[in-house]
Amino acid sequence: MTIRLISWNVNKRRAIAEQITALAERQPDLVALQEVKARHLEALRDHFAAIGLPYVLDSHTNAKISHRGYIVIASRWPITRKKSRQRLPCPESTLTVCAETPHGETEIHAIHVPTSGNGLPFKDAFLEEVCSRLEHRCHRHRILCGDFNFPQRELADGTLITFGETIRADGSFFVRRGSMRRTEIERFILNGLTQYDLHDVYRGLNGFTPQDCSWYAYNRGRAFGFRLDHILASASLRPVECSYLHHLREGSFQRSLAD
Repeated sequence: MTIRLISWNVNKRRAIAEQITALAERQPDLVALQEVKARHLEALRDHFAAIGLPYVLDSHTNAKISHRGYIVIASRWPITRKKSRQRLPCPESTLTVCAETPHGETEIHAIHVPTSGNGLPFKDAFLEEVCSRLEHRCHRHRILCGDFNFPQRELADGTLITFGETIRADGSFFVRRGSMRRTEIERFILNGLTQYDLHDVYRGLNGFTPQDCSWYAYNRGRAFGFRLDHILASASLRPVECSYLHHLREGSFQRSLAD
C-alpha cells in the first residue's frame, strides 16, 4: 500500500473549505499544514474528518495565541503526540506525532522554520533544536516535512547555497561573517541527515536538474523562486513520487485563497 503525504504552508489563509477541497482531490493519507491560524483549528478538525482523515493534532498547546500560526497534522490512521524534553524558541512552529500506518509506526516531524528577515532572532536556535531531535538512528520510519525557509539556491552538481552566504555577480559565493554555523546547519539538515536515514525525497527521485521552486518573491516586475518546502524520509518508506502542486499557489485558486 502506498502512503500519500501532502505538506502545505497555508500562510494563514482563511479559505478553509477551498483548502480541504483541494486536498480531498489528491486523496492524501497524511497532511501536514503550517501557519494555520488559531481560529481555524477547530474547523479544520471537522473538515478533515469529512474527507477520511479523522485523526488530527495541532501545535497549539497553551492559552497564548501565536501570530506565527500553528502546525496541524491530519491522518487516516491513529496518531499520538510525541513530546520532547527540549523547548524550541517558538514551540508552535513544530509538531511531532507517531502514526500507526500500514507500513508500521511512523514518526512525523512537521516544522515551520522562522525566517531571519522578519525580526525574529531565533532561527539558528530553532534549527539547532530540530537537529538535536533527529541526529540519531530510529527503529521507526521517520518523516521530516514542512517549510524550512532554505536553501537560497541549489546548483546542478548538488551544491547548496544557504541564506548565510552571499552570491557574487560572477556566480561564486561566500559565507558572510557570523553566518558559518547557520550555513553548516542548513547543509546538515538537507544533506547530513542522510546518515541518520532522512533523505531529501524530491532530490532523491528527481536529481538536481529540475530547479523547481515552492515560493516566489517579486521585485520590480521580476520573480525570484526558492525551493523552501521539503520532505525528508527514511529509505525504508520507499518513496516513489514527489512533486510540487503549483496549481495550489497559482492562478484563480491562489486568488480565491488570498485574505
